[in-house]
Amino acid sequence: MLETVFRDHVDALCGRARELRSASSPGAALKEWLGEVISYGSAERGLAASLLAALGEENSSCRAAVFEAADGLLTRAQDAGEVRPGVSAGQVFKLVNAVALVTETEPDAPGQAAGLLELVFHGLAAPGGR
Repeated sequence: MLETVFRDHVDALCGRARELRSASSPGAALKEWLGEVISYGSAERGLAASLLAALGEENSSCRAAVFEAADGLLTRAQDAGEVRPGVSAGQVFKLVNAVALVTETEPDAPGQAAGLLELVFHGLAAPGGR
């Protein structure tokens, strides 16, 4: 059951990443998508931990799909000068999953997650970025 729910979430996230690839601001598209990753991870208690564990499994087809989606958005944002070069999808996922894990039990989880994601993005921003 959890695997089916997880696969549905992965498929939805990958589809959303494809939609966002044509957004006018690649950095904003990446940020929006990562916010959705956090929302999916926090949808049910414990799902964030499951998402983090599955994304850590090197041979996971879910991991490959989500990392490919993330890498496409990240590379586009880096090429546009909106995200610093040298940042990997793996690093971004560690930060985003940490946000999901620490906010999932907060009374205002979406607000807390949005605030922390904003801080993450300040750190990801390219120096003098556009």
